[in-house]
Amino acid sequence: GISDRALYDNIAAQVAEQGIPIRDDLISPGPMYYPGKSGGKMEQAIGKAVTGGTEEYINMPKAFQDKGSADFLAHELGHKHLQNKKYLKYIQHPAASMLAPMGSMGSFAMGLTHDEDRSPWADAAVVTLPSVPLLAGEGYASYKGDKLLRRAGANPAQLRQARGALGKAFGTYALMGLGNSAINYGLGRWMGGEDAT
Repeated sequence: GISDRALYDNIAAQVAEQGIPIRDDLISPGPMYYPGKSGGKMEQAIGKAVTGGTEEYINMPKAFQDKGSADFLAHELGHKHLQNKKYLKYIQHPAASMLAPMGSMGSFAMGLTHDEDRSPWADAAVVTLPSVPLLAGEGYASYKGDKLLRRAGANPAQLRQARGALGKAFGTYALMGLGNSAINYGLGRWMGGEDAT
């Protein structure tokens, strides 16, 4: 079968087909897609504040490049493919990403003001819904990344490894968003004098 290095090189060729460079910008702690001018004004402003420019690129730290992490490169290329979608790209817009922490704060308020007349579904929605755009964007990038790995010639063992690594990363996003919201909801119930169970 294809080697891990050859698989990485095949994915890198697909990135080149999209006309975007792969860099190690020493700013981002891990792999990340920056939409540059293909994003909106807000994304360009954030990109300029973080990276000093508005160029579209994929950040791959040197350690990931040296290891030949095709799984993470394919995932970030999946974000580029999502950015190419006319309407779906908005689920990975920075404003949508900010819903998760806002939902976490809202969860605290819902817990604090909880009363028996309000449906538990309303509370559950405030805890869960703000994380949906972030998780949907990450889910799409992983789904597309899996297809790109197949196109690049990944063998079954490489696909299993990629799904495991990206599944862990997805779980981290889910726990950050949903976990923080659930904790804040419980804290709000406790501070409001209600038993959170």
